[in-house]
Amino acid sequence: MEPVKQIQEPLKNFIMVSIIVAVMEEKGLDTIFTLLDSFFPQEGDIDYEFIVVDEYNKQREKIYHDQFPWVTLIQTERLMPESYARNIALRHARGKFIAFTTDHCIFPRHYIKNLVAEFSKGYRIVGGPVTNANPEIFTGWVQYFCEYNKWIPGLPDGEIDDLPGCNFAYHAELLRKLGPLPEGGYSTETLFHRKAKEADNKLYFFGGLEIKHTNEVHLPVIWKERFYYGRLFAARRGFALWRRIVYIILSPMIALAEYLRILNHARRNLQYLKKFIHCTPLLLPTLFIWMAGECIGYARNKQDKNDYTPC
Repeated sequence: MEPVKQIQEPLKNFIMVSIIVAVMEEKGLDTIFTLLDSFFPQEGDIDYEFIVVDEYNKQREKIYHDQFPWVTLIQTERLMPESYARNIALRHARGKFIAFTTDHCIFPRHYIKNLVAEFSKGYRIVGGPVTNANPEIFTGWVQYFCEYNKWIPGLPDGEIDDLPGCNFAYHAELLRKLGPLPEGGYSTETLFHRKAKEADNKLYFFGGLEIKHTNEVHLPVIWKERFYYGRLFAARRGFALWRRIVYIILSPMIALAEYLRILNHARRNLQYLKKFIHCTPLLLPTLFIWMAGECIGYARNKQDKNDYTPC
């Protein structure tokens, strides 16, 4: 594990909420700082800490200290896979409730207040909708529908099968009982939610916990990521040989079935349904690229433990 340096020490031994975010990509200084600008100040008189895991960089360190002194910054020697960075942050988190997001999100000022209100009702795992933070950019909708179609605004409050990796929270006691987050390269939070459900815990979705996600807009990058994630997803499933062969043969139909599944989710929101229809000429080939990655994953049937990021 990379050496860790925490440069801002906690002021209190107990707080109500810990927010954890790992900086994942070297896209300049705007994404994580845009997130922090949107987050502070929060409504309500609720104690919280905001933990950021970032690579060591003097320029960033100065910005954190000068502009965001309320952030607890943990620095590593290099940018790390998100699940690893989150587990590092968990060792420092002191909140009764622990929420996770990503460095491309934008928060409403009422998020902490609404989060605590839901937990106060007795829920132990909660999350909320993810909206498109850059809706004016056409290609961004492709990534949005591929990754967040299950949590489009309009879904009714209540129990749900999965929660978005950029917008979920656990009661800290339950989180630590279940153990550290699975460490790997894609959808590790879904694996953790599955573990929680197998232990008789329920996931709950609430519209008042809505956040925005800024999506990738460069189509070659989106396609590269979809191919990689498809390959990783297939390798993780561990299917028997006969089943892998069936999936490879039926892959075109599976891609079309995925398109129809996304359509079923998009129809909950008229605005998003229109965007879904408009981006279909790009979304369909993207889904076929995903399935091509899956086919490679089924053919190889192995996962490189060091294969964390798109190559």
